[in-house]
Amino acid sequence: MAAANPLPIPITAGVTFRAKITISSAGVPTNLTGKTLVFHVLKRDADTDIFAFAVDAAANDNGSRFFITNATGGETRIKIADEDTLFLRKALGTAGGTGRWWISDEAAGEVDEIAGGTFKVSNP
Repeated sequence: MAAANPLPIPITAGVTFRAKITISSAGVPTNLTGKTLVFHVLKRDADTDIFAFAVDAAANDNGSRFFITNATGGETRIKIADEDTLFLRKALGTAGGTGRWWISDEAAGEVDEIAGGTFKVSNP
């Protein structure tokens, strides 16, 4: 039986967002060694990224980035800078401010979703 969808992750526009995401399957951490991961942020029903951060790439101009902290333990961290959370709120529009995120493994030309969920951006 599939697990229930988690509540949306709360993000405040104009405030830096940081989170630790542990990727696992059946309760066992996924070994991320050698994986080519990308953290995607999209509107709820869209197929085009608002943001995409490749793992361990340099931070963007605002300081947002995605990185692995413990490859064998499946642990990653995401930082979305205050300027980017504000942009995200504007990109989602005023109708709810809800979007979705997912992490893809893009090794060997394949794109596999290995984690994901929803988020809600609110005004401060």
